[in-house]
Amino acid sequence: MSFLHKLKPSATGLVIGLIAIYWVVFSFRFQVWEKNQVKDDVINYYAYLPATVIYHDVSLKFAVGNNYFGDKIWLTPAPNGNSYIKMSMGMSVMYSPFFFIAHLQTILSSEAPTGYSRTYQDWLIIGAGIYLLIGLFFLRKVLLRFFSEGVSALVLFLIFFATNLSWYSAGEPLMPHVYLFSLVSVLLYLSIRWHETPTAKFSILLGLVMGLIILIRPIHAMLVLVPLLYNVESWQGFKAKLVFLKSKILQMGIISLCIFLAGLPQLIYWKYITGNWFFYSYGDEHFYWNNPHILDGLLSFRKGWLIYTPVMFLALAGFFWLAKYLKSFRTVLLVVFPLFVYITYSWWCWWYGGTFGQRSMIDIYPLLALAMGAFFKHVSTKRVIVWA
Repeated sequence: MSFLHKLKPSATGLVIGLIAIYWVVFSFRFQVWEKNQVKDDVINYYAYLPATVIYHDVSLKFAVGNNYFGDKIWLTPAPNGNSYIKMSMGMSVMYSPFFFIAHLQTILSSEAPTGYSRTYQDWLIIGAGIYLLIGLFFLRKVLLRFFSEGVSALVLFLIFFATNLSWYSAGEPLMPHVYLFSLVSVLLYLSIRWHETPTAKFSILLGLVMGLIILIRPIHAMLVLVPLLYNVESWQGFKAKLVFLKSKILQMGIISLCIFLAGLPQLIYWKYITGNWFFYSYGDEHFYWNNPHILDGLLSFRKGWLIYTPVMFLALAGFFWLAKYLKSFRTVLLVVFPLFVYITYSWWCWWYGGTFGQRSMIDIYPLLALAMGAFFKHVSTKRVIVWA
């Protein structure tokens, strides 16, 4: 066993291990008194799975007039009289591996497979923890391409413990944010790898990840700009990027096809239920493009992002040094971040309900982690004197 003495855990590895321990302790302690995680928006995110696998009826007729499903299925009426699921099915796709494990365990036991028992919820919660670790693993790989082990470890620590990512991975783990955090981390990594090696494998993976992000939250289609603007440092660089993409027309076709295939089940569902391939499922809820609440969303005491997550001031400060330390992602951040903020706070419910901080911003924390890394890298090159 002498080889064990040669193992030197990295700082980033230790941070991820600490996060994993925290998640296990906090998540399952919280579940002792929180008896139901399939609530609020999660009701719609999850409904596709039991409706399809257990009740074999995506039209939701099985829930009509059934008191058991009164707080488990939301019946939203379509113009043609059918009931539909309001949210898109991306989260059900992400839940599905753990749903099927729970379903198999339930079938093999004496428990009735309702889809809503504690067994199902426990496995879904375990899934959220696994997705968190996947996201941290890939974000670590991206950070270490640009920053030292110490800076990367500090960023990972703060992104989790100093933000509401810790809550939405353990306290409300079935909300979409930890899943999107994970997928966006993978997207950053695949964007780098695809540019290094634009093979069919990376094209398929990149397309499927982008397709899943859009399937979970369609407005996040803006994140296709991440690979498109990666490594663009100037106007000349943008024109060179267009030439590069044109030379990879086959790979671009594969990526586009995979994005389409990821979204195809949703189109089929809408066609089956409503009669239309494309359907706006949010009814009277809209974006108000000419009246965004950007200052409120960032700085108000009603869920202001920077008020309740002040550590992100460090990420914003890092924008000043993107050109020096993060050239390949500079244009991505300068374009995607303000676009994301504008779209997010143009939604009618810009405070996003009774949330723990401004939860909507968690989805792009992997990008902001890079900016935070630029800040700490700059600070690490200076002599900082602290007066007591």
